[in-house]
Amino acid sequence: MINKIGIVMLMMSLCTAPLVMAQDEITPELKKEWQNLSESQKEELRLAYKKYRNMEPKEKEQFRERYAHYQQLTPQQRAEVKKNWQRYQQMPESKRKKIREHFTTMTHLSVEEKQQIKANQERFKQLPPEAQAKIRHKAQQYNKMQVKERQALKDQIQKKRK
Repeated sequence: MINKIGIVMLMMSLCTAPLVMAQDEITPELKKEWQNLSESQKEELRLAYKKYRNMEPKEKEQFRERYAHYQQLTPQQRAEVKKNWQRYQQMPESKRKKIREHFTTMTHLSVEEKQQIKANQERFKQLPPEAQAKIRHKAQQYNKMQVKERQALKDQIQKKRK
């Protein structure tokens, strides 16, 4: 499965070119890197720039933040990002779509929601393996349910809370 760094690489591969091509937004790091890129890499960046040009201002800002994060990665982390990107490319489209949806969901969460997810993940890691297995099994069952069934389950949970 692709980890967080892999997702950053995914976004970088889709969006790196804009900073290379848009002279008013170019970063010194990319100016230096541009000279060392192969023609195929430069072409990929040019194609990504076309996507960047059509982004909304908020999307461009998110891109700049992701790029700044990428610039802070160590060479080992960047190698891991590249490896994850290659794994992502080999996945079936259905799995890639699921990853993109997850990424999109995560980028639109508030800071509080992200903190809650992280806290839940930490609590999960502290559970005994048997409890983790039960939770994973329930999550798999839930994911297989149809949309209407999920809504009915959510409604039941809401009634219990009242």
